[in-house]
Order: sequence, then structure tokens, then C-alpha cells
Amino acid sequence: MQALTLRVPIEDYNLLRAEAFVRDRSINDVVLSAIRNVIDGEHREVLEQVLAQARSAGSVRGRGAQPPFKVHRKGSRGASSR
Repeated sequence: MQALTLRVPIEDYNLLRAEAFVRDRSINDVVLSAIRNVIDGEHREVLEQVLAQARSAGSVRGRGAQPPFKVHRKGSRGASSR
């Protein structure tokens, strides 16, 4: 199992909370279900194309060109050091 932090606009968060309430499920279950729908659904092919492009561009390195574990870092990008 791997932890994931997901940031969404407040409107989307409120919709997810409402769905969890109406379905009497945890918000984690609702979010995981939504993610599974994207990964297993019609977007699967698009996700695989993005991964293939990243591999061919050398953006994904490591054993067998697996996706990186940490793709974004905390803090702002391009911020100057003080």
C-alpha cells in the first residue's frame, strides 16, 4: 500500500464529501473508487501513452524504466535561494 496526497479544488472536495455522505461510505473509499475508474476506464489508454512518452523521452529512469516514486517535490519550483 502506498500513501497519496491529493489536492483538489474545494468544489470537487465538497462533491466527494457529499457523495461519501449520500452513499454512507468513507471519503477515502469514494476517492479510491474515482481513481480506479480513471485508471481502469477509458483514460487507461491515455495514461499508458503518457507513461510510454515519458519513458522514451528519458523522463522516467530506474530499473526497467519504472515511474519515479517522488515526481513532485515540496516547495515552489524555480524559487530563488536566499
